[in-house]
Amino acid sequence: AVVAEHRRVRGGCASCGRAPGAAPAPERAPGWAFAAAYTVVAAITVRTLAQVLANGAENPLFPDGVDDASAAFATGGFVVVFALAGIVLPLALVHRWGRVWPRWVLPLAGRRVPRPLVLVPGVFASVGMVCYFLMSLGALVIEGDDAWGALGYPAWFFWTAIPAYVVWGAGLGVATVSYHRTGRPRCGNCRRG
Repeated sequence: AVVAEHRRVRGGCASCGRAPGAAPAPERAPGWAFAAAYTVVAAITVRTLAQVLANGAENPLFPDGVDDASAAFATGGFVVVFALAGIVLPLALVHRWGRVWPRWVLPLAGRRVPRPLVLVPGVFASVGMVCYFLMSLGALVIEGDDAWGALGYPAWFFWTAIPAYVVWGAGLGVATVSYHRTGRPRCGNCRRG
């Protein structure tokens, strides 16, 4: 109701919210969105380096010498999702291949990527990460280093990894807002866009 009333007061379209005379949506992400996306990649790099340094000579993927097939599958799945959310998703939000399928995706090459395919994971990952890791950061500040030591990592690991996750979520949010604003299709109702 609030959104509909805001659109009515502004004189915007009831479907898309664009006001008369609104500039068309830009096709390219602005510089601040690229900075946010590459900040996410830097944050995932910091988080990964912290994990490697905290594990020392142990294998960072299997710290307890796990050789169980189901544990290996679960860990491999985590690594894939970690890389998709930390590298592929933020870069898809700002680069052209996040809007139009690249040539090497043979059956879909040249077609538009469905916006929800990129927007929905961006919104959920960003909101989830910022909320969860801001609360974790607050707990780290309030409880101190001793309470987190029981998890098997040194205190510096948490002081590095948790802020990296917060930066990751915030940067993903900024890149998602940019993706939402750029390349919006023409409205079927008012024909603006």
